[in-house]
Amino acid sequence: VPQIATTHQQGHLRAALVGTDLEKDFVAVHLSGGTTEILRVGDGLDIRLLGGTADISAGQLVDRTGVALGLGFPAGPGLEALAERGEPRSILPVSVRGMQASFSGAEAAVMRLIESGAAAENVAAEVYSLLARTLARLISQAAGATGLTNVLLAGGVASSGLLRALLPERLRRLNEAVRVQWARPELSGDNAAGVALIGCDHLKEGCA
Repeated sequence: VPQIATTHQQGHLRAALVGTDLEKDFVAVHLSGGTTEILRVGDGLDIRLLGGTADISAGQLVDRTGVALGLGFPAGPGLEALAERGEPRSILPVSVRGMQASFSGAEAAVMRLIESGAAAENVAAEVYSLLARTLARLISQAAGATGLTNVLLAGGVASSGLLRALLPERLRRLNEAVRVQWARPELSGDNAAGVALIGCDHLKEGCA
């Protein structure tokens, strides 16, 4: 049996490429329960880390907020359902320096909102508003630094329908002319499928 070296990030990215027209030289955002990364992807899924989070990940912010609101773990689907009924005022501060973001301050602000008795659906909506604003800022910084305009979003958090609706609008507000493509929702968090596809690519068996 041949041994083919790969990585966690490459697995997510290869799964996310299914159904897109991307091959190389694009910016990728890897969003999962433990990861928030901004990557430059070259030929053969060659990856260079550009930035990401300085503390907790986007997925951890979602899960910690959901748990504090009494939702199950992982909390993504439940928090998103709440957020769709909420009315955000974009009161959580975005913390982005260059291509590095911080969510720990926002987490503390979320806990204060919950303790103050804020409606759960509004708290949830504020979290998704913050994620969209933060990602838009990171993508804008990455596009400016690299000159690349194609962006791929991968990882379990990227399967959120609400985030997919909010992010393009935030990019438009920044006048950022990037073309965003998303992993298929069912493949967003499927690192194993991506690893299988990488093996298939190396063996020239023909893959989706």
